Amino acid sequence: MPHAASARQVSSSVMRQSSKAHIAHRRCMMKAEVRRKVILGLAMGLGVLLPAVLVLGLQSTQPVRAADLDVCPTCSYTTIQDAINAAQDGDTVRVAAGAYTGTMTCDLWGGTVTHTLCITKNITLLGGYRPDDFNIRDLDLYTSTIEIEPGRAVLLVSGTTATVDGFQITGAAGAWISAIYIQDSAPNLSHNRIISNHTTGDGGGIYVSSNSTPTIVSNLVLSNTADESAGGIAVRWGSTAVISGNQITHNRAMTYAGGIHIGDDGSVATIVGNDIFYNAAVGDGGGGIALDCGGSGIIANNRILSNTTNGWASAGILVTDDALVTIHSNEIGWNKGTGSGAGGIRVNARSVVTIANNYIHSNEGGGGGGVAAAWYSIVSVYSNTIADNEAMAHGGGGLRLTDHVTATVDGNVIVNNGASSGSGIATDDSAVTVTNNIIASNYGPDGDGIIVWDGSGVADVRVINNTIISNTADGVCVGGGTVLVRNNILYGNGGAGICKYEPGATVTSDHNAFWNNASVSDVPTGTGSILVDPLFVDTANGDYHLLADSPCIDAGTGTNAPLVDFEGDARPLDGDLDGTPVVDIGADEFKPYQIHLPLTLRNVGS
Repeated sequence: MPHAASARQVSSSVMRQSSKAHIAHRRCMMKAEVRRKVILGLAMGLGVLLPAVLVLGLQSTQPVRAADLDVCPTCSYTTIQDAINAAQDGDTVRVAAGAYTGTMTCDLWGGTVTHTLCITKNITLLGGYRPDDFNIRDLDLYTSTIEIEPGRAVLLVSGTTATVDGFQITGAAGAWISAIYIQDSAPNLSHNRIISNHTTGDGGGIYVSSNSTPTIVSNLVLSNTADESAGGIAVRWGSTAVISGNQITHNRAMTYAGGIHIGDDGSVATIVGNDIFYNAAVGDGGGGIALDCGGSGIIANNRILSNTTNGWASAGILVTDDALVTIHSNEIGWNKGTGSGAGGIRVNARSVVTIANNYIHSNEGGGGGGVAAAWYSIVSVYSNTIADNEAMAHGGGGLRLTDHVTATVDGNVIVNNGASSGSGIATDDSAVTVTNNIIASNYGPDGDGIIVWDGSGVADVRVINNTIISNTADGVCVGGGTVLVRNNILYGNGGAGICKYEPGATVTSDHNAFWNNASVSDVPTGTGSILVDPLFVDTANGDYHLLADSPCIDAGTGTNAPLVDFEGDARPLDGDLDGTPVVDIGADEFKPYQIHLPLTLRNVGS
């Protein structure tokens, strides 16, 4: 078959590229140990003072006395630190517009650090006040700026539940310490503008460490850089963070995670409702977000757009090295990986990930456009719209599942994706179940709806109750492993309905509907298959619900069939009203006496 040479080349290239990702796990422990040694060494009696600005220290046990302490050039307190020193737990330090700095020594890690501010109490620190009237607060009109001298960091937070709200924090350039450094504490950071800071380590904007539990809400994290990971925010060392409603944009890291990095010792993050735009990971990947080294969390209702990487991983979201993540209801679009990684989402190295109800569109990557998973990971891909993505160098424009992945792909709309091979879904050496999907109009030189490559391992793939239509090459093309093709509609594809290009592959076909494909399948159609027009509601406009007189109604088999269809309707139903419910062929289970709304792509992330 025409696929044979190109598919074998792609499969060989897949294995070479995947081996680069396979060594990433070793970096987790190495990177963590290096940072721990550097920080402990600097902190312990070596004659070196770490630069920092705001240190939140050990919690005070004094009685709470609520008071307001005001800071301005003509106030009783002219520096922020003077007011902090005078404050009691429960007090509020109010800071007028202006530029503030300072120098103070604070205990940390058994040694001392040099900083600009040190908070050692459970207080509230508020910026944005009018200098001549502390009854007026407007963060747009009155900017309270913490300015950092060259060589110092911005904010070191240690041991309190303080609130820091309404400041501009800028200019930090610290060695292995970040603009906002959170150590063993639970602060609330809100409405701050964290701009143009740099670290030689991780977390140019915010670094969360040592079992901290911060809430990071409604901040602007802009144009921060890190020589290691996380240009914007790093959550590390067993910490748990809520990151919500922030704008995280134009940050840059030299390894992982231009925007946010979660990792090391089981750190956890809830990342909800953020705009994560135009961040870059120069090295490995995760231009927007990266989770690794046992990190876990929820990534929901974010807009993750126009992030980039030139590494092996992904431009949008990277999940690797035993991470556990749920990714749902996000818009993930226009992310671009110029290396061998994916454009939208990459899952790697024994990670367990659920990807549900996302709008994954217009991403580009060398190895997978929309979603890519590899190296013994377990992925569940449910109810997403995966559209207009492109794999620039290898296969898998919509999804790419390789190297011993276990995957369930159910209820997705996978349309208009491009790749050299397997433009809809590409897989090898993996156990993949593909059910209830609309796989349509995917394109490329070998633009199959689904391709199973002939890898070095054994693929076990089940393709059941899908509608596979108008792809530029074959509907399903098989080059290796054991593949079951059952209860599918294979319609109007530019090649065969089912293709087998390697004699060693095993393909079982039954109860499928074939119509108007460009060539005859070289796999027997099998028991219960039909060669007739499936009669969709509106093929030209992409409405693939079945009409009431469709021959696909009650024509499938219940063996291995899913219990619901692509919209969550129960299977089987008695669609032909003969008194016996039987599973329909295709992604849709026809419901008698019910009017279907047109099938449209939904931008669930907006």
